[in-house]
Amino acid sequence: MSSGASGGRLGGGAGGGRMSGGAAWPLPGVVTLADIGALGPAISENTGQSIAIQPLSGRPGFLAKIYRQPRPAQDGDRLDALIAAPETLNPADRAIVRAASSWPVARITRPGNAVVGCVIPAAPDRFKTAVTVGGVSAAQHVEVDWLAKPDEDLRQVGIAAPGPAGRVAVCRNLAELAEVLEKLGLVYSDWSYSNAFWSPADHSVFVIDIDGCQLGKMPNVHQPSWADPLTPAGGDADRYTDRFRVALLVSRCLTAKRRADAIGGIATDRWPDQPAAPDVLLDMLLAADRERRPSIGQLRLALAGGPYFRPAPRTPWLPAPGVPDAALRAARGEGPAVTEAASAVTSGTAPKKVLLKPFGTANQPSNKPVVDLSKPLPPLEPAASTTPATPNRGAGARLRSLAFAVLAIVLTIVAATVAVALFNTLIER
Repeated sequence: MSSGASGGRLGGGAGGGRMSGGAAWPLPGVVTLADIGALGPAISENTGQSIAIQPLSGRPGFLAKIYRQPRPAQDGDRLDALIAAPETLNPADRAIVRAASSWPVARITRPGNAVVGCVIPAAPDRFKTAVTVGGVSAAQHVEVDWLAKPDEDLRQVGIAAPGPAGRVAVCRNLAELAEVLEKLGLVYSDWSYSNAFWSPADHSVFVIDIDGCQLGKMPNVHQPSWADPLTPAGGDADRYTDRFRVALLVSRCLTAKRRADAIGGIATDRWPDQPAAPDVLLDMLLAADRERRPSIGQLRLALAGGPYFRPAPRTPWLPAPGVPDAALRAARGEGPAVTEAASAVTSGTAPKKVLLKPFGTANQPSNKPVVDLSKPLPPLEPAASTTPATPNRGAGARLRSLAFAVLAIVLTIVAATVAVALFNTLIER
């Protein structure tokens, strides 16, 4: 991921004492290579924005990420603001970023170079498992890439299969972290299989490369099979790009499908304990208006079994390659946890709830009318009166109106006659 300037909600100076998982970073938020001491052998080289990632020999649980050079001068300010950002969060959100990400804890400098790299936490050991491939077994980090495969494929290499409930738990934890980034106004852009680990033991997650986040927008990280159709090629990624990619990652992990058939799986599969999740995911993936993609917070709520508060009218969908139109039309039925917000009603009142049909019954007849709150309500018919009509009273009113009209005409004629007479008199003089 590339880096750049930042501002806005992120701010504050970098300081020490930051937590990372179970370890506290004991040094200030800006350090030199001499401060952090000896580095161990690289665990990764020449990947993305770094030339090397090396463990700190004297600081177990932390890594030095050494950047490619040169770096923009303003990148130091961006990184300092990012390091300080968790201190602006509430305790629950702060705990999420500390436990579920490689959030940077310090900027590394040297004379004449403000940004050599950064210090990041290492992924805890629970994200490693012994994987056996071709008869060779080795402990390795379990990337979420494995969740885009059927459970049987995982069992064959020695990874404990998560099952449907475990997949939902992993995806909910991913959405929790992504929601915190969105709250901070940060764009990550690089949501994909290789940038997140998951634990088969407790279904927790750990997202890496957080140090590349930028505020508001950033250069779009091109990834084959992860392209957002509504983010222009060569343009910037923003929160709407992140919403699409998070939804795509979640869809592939939920359905164990790697390509476009994941969208078909979301449209046709059922999650009884997360009934609103398909609606939210399909709106995030297929909305023709990218700015009407649901927020990541709405996705997290749906994955936790909560409702989906959807603005009316519902945005049209783009075609989904490989997914039959009939399946998409059926999927656009209202889910049991879906509430249409009456945003098109101009009365200014709070959103109204409408009667909902069970998910998957969109094409079945209903005995109850559906109220479309996006259209003006029809005028009320006058209620039938139980009091006898009074025609005489109505006739009298009409006579009085006629009399007043005749009187007005007579007065107009008289005024005109007088005006003509006065005019003639003046002329004769």
